[in-house]
Amino acid sequence: MTKQETARIIAFIRATLPLQMAKLSSQQQTEMVDAWTILLDDIPYEHATQAVKACLQRDSWLPSVADIREHVGLIRYGLSIEPRRSEHRLLLSGEPARDINEHERAELRDEYKRAMESLFGTKAAEGSTDEH
Repeated sequence: MTKQETARIIAFIRATLPLQMAKLSSQQQTEMVDAWTILLDDIPYEHATQAVKACLQRDSWLPSVADIREHVGLIRYGLSIEPRRSEHRLLLSGEPARDINEHERAELRDEYKRAMESLFGTKAAEGSTDEH
């Protein structure tokens, strides 16, 4: 993504989360655009926009770069981005929705970590398995 595209995404976030963004000074918001441009430079603008929309529809906090990258990974794999991570394999399997046990949750975390590693490398996947 370019710096201009990143600025557009942050402007969208500012419009949807005005109270949270008001806590950041103008200088901090400029630094945020610069940092996000570097950290999301390999992400297509269209995917980042979809990911930010999903974050803002699901969560009531300012999305992090990790949140955005997680959603982009799901988009690239063609997974639904509405449910929580632990539900993705069950949705793909065609099984009826049900609660999952701790063993299944651990398996899903491992599967998710492998997917993130294949997309973004080992370092990006290390912090991606904690539940929201």
